[in-house]
Amino acid sequence: MLKVRREFMEHTMMCNYCGKNLEKTIEIKDGENIKHQCPKCGISIIAETGRKECFKCGEDLIEIGKIDDLEKIGIICQDCQERIDKQIKEHLEIVKEGGIYFRCLKCKTSGVIRPHNKICQEVRERLGAPIPEACGIEIKSCYNCEDKSCCKNCEECKE
Repeated sequence: MLKVRREFMEHTMMCNYCGKNLEKTIEIKDGENIKHQCPKCGISIIAETGRKECFKCGEDLIEIGKIDDLEKIGIICQDCQERIDKQIKEHLEIVKEGGIYFRCLKCKTSGVIRPHNKICQEVRERLGAPIPEACGIEIKSCYNCEDKSCCKNCEECKE
């Protein structure tokens, strides 16, 4: 009996952000690429079996398992990449005007706090970061993962 060994498996690609199926496929070497997840930043990646550290934060990766034969591989589509690039530019402008970056340690949300918020001035003073220098904070929880009582939905926040 003749054994057939599959060298590569073809996988459909989809956007991680919008979920759209893309017209692209990728061939991944069968059995050598494993799903990993970072326990610190939550990012999921496909890497060779020996990979040890997250490329984003340096934390040790956890092996999740092999890629299923029909599993879709996530990337970022062109439309979402353009939206992300636009948002990064907008955030940079807000920080240059006196805002600050933030990242929530609980739900991993990140973004900017607008300059009119009192916390921006306090953080900049404590860090010794004058405008337009970039700075930011990490917070234990935010309005996305809590009861939303920290934002009164004032007119300034709606802008």
